[in-house]
Amino acid sequence: HGLPVSPGAILGIGHVFGCKQTKTKHPIILVVDSAKFTPEDIDCLAFSSGAVTTNCGMTGHIPVICRSLGIGCVVLSFSDFSRIRNGNRIGICGKTGIVATGLLVKI
Repeated sequence: HGLPVSPGAILGIGHVFGCKQTKTKHPIILVVDSAKFTPEDIDCLAFSSGAVTTNCGMTGHIPVICRSLGIGCVVLSFSDFSRIRNGNRIGICGKTGIVATGLLVKI
């Protein structure tokens, strides 16, 4: 459970920023440490369907961009954030702050 910073719920595949992107037909959820994200990286976020981040709050760069793009975003503690691996199946709810990994189920 994390801090809900941008409303929106999505099921997809996690892409850890800086890793080779997994080819998938599912939506991509960007998993990015805000300390490693620069304004030049906004394209990565624009092509994502959601985001999970750490090292920021509601007014951080990534949450603000997610709100402007209309995609869900959750801020996790670093210990929870570091458990997400590239290619994990992830579900996020930017309204409640819930982040779940595991089996993708169509709702």
